[in-house]
Amino acid sequence: MRTWKLLIGSIAAMLCTPALAADWPDLSRAPSVSAGDGSKDAALVIGVERYAFTQQLPGAHSNALAWMSWLKEARKVPMVKPLLNDDATKEGMLEAVSQVAARVKPGGRLWIVYIGHGAPQEGGTDGLLVGVDAQQTASSLDHLGFRLARSTP
Repeated sequence: MRTWKLLIGSIAAMLCTPALAADWPDLSRAPSVSAGDGSKDAALVIGVERYAFTQQLPGAHSNALAWMSWLKEARKVPMVKPLLNDDATKEGMLEAVSQVAARVKPGGRLWIVYIGHGAPQEGGTDGLLVGVDAQQTASSLDHLGFRLARSTP
């Protein structure tokens, strides 16, 4: 799935580009205006607040709910799938991305919003979204993390 790789790469680039972040929605209050036509889109919102073996991330759950609200109410995205806390394993993320990607209609956009810990892949060649069950070792992060440059499930 080449577009999946490009989308996730775009997300990583956006996180490193403050100018683009200025265009992100204000999630501190409920959406009040339309943010475009998301009727062909589908979204996966991953929020991990309670990790099994690493530092907790307070606020991740409420931030994920805010993103879900914005996607549903302002963007009018018909399919917004949550993947929260214990469900956000590497396998859970892979399965959910495949399910949600299949729901994107032609001309639509696949939204993947991840609120959680990130880490470099062992060897430093890629970035990882840290799964809820990963331990704080390079090997565990590499095996239980979701690689950003993944091009196939």
